[in-house]
Amino acid sequence: MFSFDTIPHAELLKSVARRVVDRDVLHLIKVGLKVPVEERDEKGKRRMTGGRSSRRGTPQGGIVSPMLANLYMNRFLKYWRITGKSKVFRAQVITYADDFVILSRGHAAEALDWTRSVTTRLGLTLNEAKTSIKAARRKL
Repeated sequence: MFSFDTIPHAELLKSVARRVVDRDVLHLIKVGLKVPVEERDEKGKRRMTGGRSSRRGTPQGGIVSPMLANLYMNRFLKYWRITGKSKVFRAQVITYADDFVILSRGHAAEALDWTRSVTTRLGLTLNEAKTSIKAARRKL
């Protein structure tokens, strides 16, 4: 899973502008990326993220955030396709909501290394807490 709090706004807005031509809608999306988000830690202490100075990330919990995350993730998926990684890694990318899984036959480590490299170039990071290699054919 990508960590969508690292999506660079400028690149994201370019991706949106390729699909949306209405300037008012583009402005609303741009403003929506600057919305501050209040979070509370496990001790109940309040913390604010985002806001006007924010240049990265989509507001978590925002109604448009999943769509924006998917739109930006499409850059990764398109690069996967045009570079032929399905054949190279004997793998398939399965996406759902703002998450994905790569199913590979024997090349999972290489696919993970490639994915880390590409996500870094896209300004993203993988959520390492949720990223792992599993042997699906082994009995538990």
